[in-house]
Amino acid sequence: MLFSRALTAGMRTHCPDALNGAAAYTPEELGGDGQPIEAVQVAEVQPAPPAETGPDAELLAQAYAACGDAGLSDDGLIALVAEISKGKAETLDQLPVATLQKLVKHGVSAETVARCNGDEADDDADDLPAAWAA
Repeated sequence: MLFSRALTAGMRTHCPDALNGAAAYTPEELGGDGQPIEAVQVAEVQPAPPAETGPDAELLAQAYAACGDAGLSDDGLIALVAEISKGKAETLDQLPVATLQKLVKHGVSAETVARCNGDEADDDADDLPAAWAA
């Protein structure tokens, strides 16, 4: 028994490739009764769907520039993103690429800037330009 344990210990230490990743233990070593182990059912793993890629850095920079040029404050930008996405996004990079392209192309109106910055008393969220409808 000692000789066979020395052989398995030597194989695990000096030539593990000879075992092809199999355990070098017998059921008796592990306290088993020598009976064959029942087959283990293996579940198939489905690959995760590819993640959607976000906007490229250039488009994102242009969108931030359009908002800054229009006079949106940081809080106003957060309010604008929440308004455009109906509360589903918090930052520009979470918006769809098509929406960012519209933002860059059309800019932000003075009325929207005033509303999002909190300069107007009327906070009606239904005043988005038709070009922004996603």
